[in-house]
Amino acid sequence: MKTKLLSLTLVLMLLLSAVSLWGCEKELTEPYDLMEAAAAKTEALESIHAEMTTDIKMKITGISTETSTKMDVKAANLHGDNPVASIDMEMSMLGMTVEMQVYTDKDYAYIDMGELGRYKSPVGEATEDYDAMGDMADMLKVIPEELLEGIEAVENDQGIKTISLALTAEQFRALFADLVDEMVLSLAGEEDDGTFDLTLSDCYVEATIAPNGYFDSYRLKYGMDLTVAGMKSTAQVDTYIKYISPGESVTVTPPEGYESFPEMDESLLG
Repeated sequence: MKTKLLSLTLVLMLLLSAVSLWGCEKELTEPYDLMEAAAAKTEALESIHAEMTTDIKMKITGISTETSTKMDVKAANLHGDNPVASIDMEMSMLGMTVEMQVYTDKDYAYIDMGELGRYKSPVGEATEDYDAMGDMADMLKVIPEELLEGIEAVENDQGIKTISLALTAEQFRALFADLVDEMVLSLAGEEDDGTFDLTLSDCYVEATIAPNGYFDSYRLKYGMDLTVAGMKSTAQVDTYIKYISPGESVTVTPPEGYESFPEMDESLLG
């Protein structure tokens, strides 16, 4: 009897020790666990509604300007045979604002620019500028566990957990290379082939996790100094994604008469 009791006691001690160690590990890696789980849940959604805003302050050859792009993005049937998405887009620059609606299926992007015209173009390189879902995927990264060491998830009274951290230029470039390269292309007008000098600064990431485990929001901020052929450009970029009721069904509505939109010359989209 004593032997059985001792064995049972040892088993309980081992179980309690394992639980204790597991709890410590979860506490140390909690921000990573939260982001990894949120990314998996968000990526598994069949439909998404999100608002995405990008504000850029630029100085090109001494001339300063600011741009703001706001997108209301809805997507459905994301893991089906014919995913569809719509984007209500508003772009502001130099005191002017341009609005458009873009609807995409697996074959075409249908672009409604109001008085400027209505067109369609096969999905491909010429329509990448309207691929909001691709931009969101490039941005929505799980920060590696080693970079989150010492970072805590701060919970507010609504149960939303915030994870925020500064990254070095090298860390940021490695994680968000596609977004940085797109920004380089927009400023330099050419691919990043190593023929110019690029410096990143003030790199910052902030993710919030909703009580239901989905991403509530995701923000990237960074500065960029770029020199091409002796010409210097700088940019301060702030991109923010806000998810709207993740997990709920989303209806995507195409523009009226979209199937009869005329084909657009792809060279005009570049």
